[in-house]
Amino acid sequence: MTLPLKGCGHCGGTPCHEVDDEDFGIVRVFCSICGACGPFVVLGDGVAVDAAKEKASELWNGRAADAGADFQQRVRPWLVECFGAAIADDRVERGDRLLEEVLELLQAGGYDPDRVAKLVTYVWGRPAGEPDQEAGGSMVTFAAYCLAHGLDMHAAGERELARISAPDVIEKIRGKQALKAATIGSSPLPQALPSPRGH
Repeated sequence: MTLPLKGCGHCGGTPCHEVDDEDFGIVRVFCSICGACGPFVVLGDGVAVDAAKEKASELWNGRAADAGADFQQRVRPWLVECFGAAIADDRVERGDRLLEEVLELLQAGGYDPDRVAKLVTYVWGRPAGEPDQEAGGSMVTFAAYCLAHGLDMHAAGERELARISAPDVIEKIRGKQALKAATIGSSPLPQALPSPRGH
């Protein structure tokens, strides 16, 4: 008998099992409301679906107890799996990707791009702050931005981590990183995989 599942620690929603025994051979638990997802349990080597569901339930329940507190730590295994430890720990690369995501978020929210260069000049014209304090300020300001735009930052983070943890997405990300390393080296710009037609 499968363990009863605890409610989602992020939104209180009802979790359920997802079984993909055809394409990827995995079982996981996810929230039907916000999309928060537990770790994958891989089928195969004699692991039956029922046993995999039991393990997925244990992992979900353990994570639901302290949801949100370990999000940063849960990103680390994904980083290393996608890029390897060297790139995962490359501060310049992580800065490039952070800035790219912030700009994409602002673009999605209708922000005027003409304001970006003015703020860059303003910030770099002042003394550098302390990283710990600036990280805290970034968190608070991001929360305020999400409140103003009607976004749930925690649910959005869980959905995105679940999405990019899918095996097919991981392979695409690895391909883009390999292409970047082979073609544009140290450029801060990301690299798109070519289409099947070579465009």
